[in-house]
Amino acid sequence: MARILLIKCSEYDTYPFAMSPPMGLMYLSASLKRDGGHRVKILDTRLGLLTAEQVARKARAFKPDIIGLGAILLESRCFHEYAAALHRALPGVSIVAGGPYASTDPDAVLKDPAVACAVLGEGEATITDLARAMECNDPWKHLPGLALRGNGALTINPQREYIRDLDALPFPDWDAADLAGYARAHRFSNLAPGPYMTVFTSRSCPYHCIYCHSFFGKSFRARSPESVFEEIRTLHDRYGIRDIEILDDCFNLDRARALEICERIARSRMKLRLSFPNGVRSDRLDPELIAMLKAAGTCYMAVAIETASPRLQKYIRKNLDLDKARDAMGRTVAAGIFCHGYFMLGFPTETRREMQQTIDFAATSPLHTASFFVVKAVPGTELHQIARNGTRYKKANNSKEFAYTSLNYSCSELGRGTLQLMYRRAYRQFYSKPERMVRIAADFPDKWHLASSLLHLGARITGFQPNGKNVKHKTRAVNKA
Repeated sequence: MARILLIKCSEYDTYPFAMSPPMGLMYLSASLKRDGGHRVKILDTRLGLLTAEQVARKARAFKPDIIGLGAILLESRCFHEYAAALHRALPGVSIVAGGPYASTDPDAVLKDPAVACAVLGEGEATITDLARAMECNDPWKHLPGLALRGNGALTINPQREYIRDLDALPFPDWDAADLAGYARAHRFSNLAPGPYMTVFTSRSCPYHCIYCHSFFGKSFRARSPESVFEEIRTLHDRYGIRDIEILDDCFNLDRARALEICERIARSRMKLRLSFPNGVRSDRLDPELIAMLKAAGTCYMAVAIETASPRLQKYIRKNLDLDKARDAMGRTVAAGIFCHGYFMLGFPTETRREMQQTIDFAATSPLHTASFFVVKAVPGTELHQIARNGTRYKKANNSKEFAYTSLNYSCSELGRGTLQLMYRRAYRQFYSKPERMVRIAADFPDKWHLASSLLHLGARITGFQPNGKNVKHKTRAVNKA
């Protein structure tokens, strides 16, 4: 039985707008315990904004045999700081990289001499096989799903097949997570802090948007309604959880499955509050599904429109039906569900007129609130290749420039000044209508938390923290992996 420490990286000097429990690490922990009997500890450095030396001290106290270090691209600087400090403190312990950063840029990850190997993509089967081999001193460098460096060359082993039967996975290891810590943190859904938990009912999305990662592949894989309901029932009965956030990439792709999940929850009379801060396809929301979502307890939903330009919808291959999306937003709001929208500004080839088209669509929509993000060409995406082939491509100076509110790095061909002007205009035009502010105040699910939510929104618009300290748009990205 090995002692395994799983660490979620953080940008410890960046203001934390929102975070979610590290579901990826919680699934890994559950698999390691079930299939290998290992002793596993999860350390989420975001909860304490821990420095590298603080992380090393905590790791030394646990005395691990293996360390798993997970990060998204925005956290890459701290990933390498943590890896170096851990290697100094525990020189004989293998450090294994994982998460979206390792999968999208294994070359950069494995140039770090402190890192033994990287787990690519879904990690449950790979990390379990790796831990078993390392524990028994068996050969492990041939395992599928790994990347490693030897003699200065990067080796990427054959890809491990995606898990087809998601019901076969154990439920996430809630006991290894600091539930009280997440209850105090600002949530992805922007609802009030308090006991809650996130749930994945499916993995992957079959759409081929050029800006999106393919961490889970492009084949939609869904858990059964029975498995989803059992997980939610367990959270309710064992942990007293009443608030559930669904974090799927595309929860309602399978309409019949979505309806059955909602119907089971509604019939259970558990009196849950559901929120969907990510991954509801708006042009697939019909009146029956919206009504059933409401009956199940849905109080908050976010829809990703991205752009209101029909040309750009085809260019980015989202191909959203804008008329259906607008109709669904209206029906969602009418059903009493607080509705938030996501929009993106600064796609390659996007004109100022198309940006204004998106802003006008948002401002005239029935949405309660909206967020506007600067398009980023993230390595590993098709958009990154498109941007690199462009005449105005500029490499990011550091990982923080991949924050979606940073204006220092973008794909836009209009120039930073124009992009900044349109970014600020988007927020001001959207929130300038008194009737929208009245609707926000009337419909927000947690009235007492409204002031704090608006302060966080103001921080995104102005670049200032609620305590007045300038953060220059350094926003923490939410990690789901």
